[in-house]
Amino acid sequence: MNRKTLEDQFWLGGSKGASWALNARRLKRSGDLVLEANNNALERMMDSTPLPSDIDTEIAGCAMLLYGLSLENLIKGVIIANNPSLASRTAAPRWRGNGHELTQLFDQAEIELDDPDKDIVIRLSAFVTWAGRYPIPKSVDKMVIRQDGFSRPYFPMPFGRREMARFNRLFGSLINRLVRMKK
Repeated sequence: MNRKTLEDQFWLGGSKGASWALNARRLKRSGDLVLEANNNALERMMDSTPLPSDIDTEIAGCAMLLYGLSLENLIKGVIIANNPSLASRTAAPRWRGNGHELTQLFDQAEIELDDPDKDIVIRLSAFVTWAGRYPIPKSVDKMVIRQDGFSRPYFPMPFGRREMARFNRLFGSLINRLVRMKK
């Protein structure tokens, strides 16, 4: 493939909100499948004696990582749609912070979040930066976060039903925003 074709494909993929949204939908759907497998394993545990080989009870963090990456793709799509000049033919856009801190990306997109949505975004940031990928963060100070439903900071926890509904609403609102932007 020649260089111009590669650059054209790179620019098209990076400059269109729809490209970011499509990738976000893929990641979210994958997260849904992983969380469903986790929840099914948990139900099996509740219904009978758990099997030692039922390791699907260990994958909720992977679902959270996928959800975090899906939200990261959506918010980056909004940023690009707001400022198409960030897209380049040869290099990925520059994001605030390390590019994975979702609160900084929402700030860059100039989207204000209410407290429950902030909780979702902060929790998913922890899973994207470390909790869905590594056994520890870069420093002990990042080991626990404040989360809705916990009186004190605690290890990042997967979503319950209420948080999952909140995440789905936030995800849907960002998809709708990108569709309305038509870029």
